[in-house]
Amino acid sequence: MNKLGILKLPLSGLHLIEASAGTGKTYTIAALYVRLILSGALAFERELSPANILVVTFTDAATKELRDRIRARLSEAAQYFRASADVIDKDEFLRDLRASYPKETWLGCAKRIDVAANFMDESAIYTIHGWCKKMLQQHAFDSLSPFLQDVLTNEVELLNKVVTDYWRIHFYGLSKPQCQLILSKIATSPDGLFKAIKSALFQIEKLPLSANLPDLVDIFKAIDAWEKIRKEHETKVKQSWLDQADGINTLLIKASEEGWLNGTSYNKKTFAQKLSDINRWAENKHEFDKKEDLQRFGAEKLINGLVKAHKIQSEQFNFDAFKGIDVYANYLVDQKSIDTIFIQSIHCHAIQWMRERYEEEKQTLACMTFNDMINRLDYALD
Repeated sequence: MNKLGILKLPLSGLHLIEASAGTGKTYTIAALYVRLILSGALAFERELSPANILVVTFTDAATKELRDRIRARLSEAAQYFRASADVIDKDEFLRDLRASYPKETWLGCAKRIDVAANFMDESAIYTIHGWCKKMLQQHAFDSLSPFLQDVLTNEVELLNKVVTDYWRIHFYGLSKPQCQLILSKIATSPDGLFKAIKSALFQIEKLPLSANLPDLVDIFKAIDAWEKIRKEHETKVKQSWLDQADGINTLLIKASEEGWLNGTSYNKKTFAQKLSDINRWAENKHEFDKKEDLQRFGAEKLINGLVKAHKIQSEQFNFDAFKGIDVYANYLVDQKSIDTIFIQSIHCHAIQWMRERYEEEKQTLACMTFNDMINRLDYALD
């Protein structure tokens, strides 16, 4: 890394200057500005005025401060170039700058700098977004932008409208089972949906979407088909359990009380409650949060749960309901991947629709966001 020499730094080309807080960034920018006013013609084959020198900063307050500091620096430089040769300025930059020009050109340099200082109100000192807006308005035809557009500084209200429109248009007409899928796997409200997709909503490069909006009906087909079979399995095993409930409960209570089952997997203290839960589940009065809670009453888990001394009792666990639970639990293994695909598909559908709707709303309102300014200018430059 080379130490910065303000007078030696070439005025053309790309240069990176690294500086931390309080190291004189504004001082350096102002010094380079003076050099560009005096020597811009050598680097760019034409004399430069404040309107030709773009300075970009981050906040509106910073642009005002930078403009004032550069104006003051130009005035100081012009004054020093008018001073007699025996006047030595304490500022090393001004001393070395004046010394680099022949004495007979000093008054001409002072005049040129004075003119620049007087035209600082026309200087091209902007925030990033301010400059983008200026270019889009100045080159409206080339950038395909309206001449007058408001800047949308707060996107929340418009985004909320778009999300609510999506929820109303696409979810209100769904069947009851499909609505249940949305509420259980996607979100219970437009606000919940927005929170789920917000981070990816405007990440165009990370999540490029197809040119055509996918049909919501196609998205539901796979999970509807899977859910239909799941429901058939569930209904069958529940009915089987109810049909054999007396025998099942008698066997399981005996197995627990007489210590047939492994105490770790089938704790006697909680067994009665677990048995009550599955009986209520069969009657559609209880739902299991974990597949494992249901699976413990399948034939495979129960037989494997028999302690060594009671393995001979395994033949008694030959109930169809136990076998049905194993079949049902095995079918549920795919649920996570099915759910993931469904959720991702709905999210992508929502994101693409909302992006398109959001752009339409902004065009209707003749407004653009800060990010729009950058993206539109980038598009126009390409």
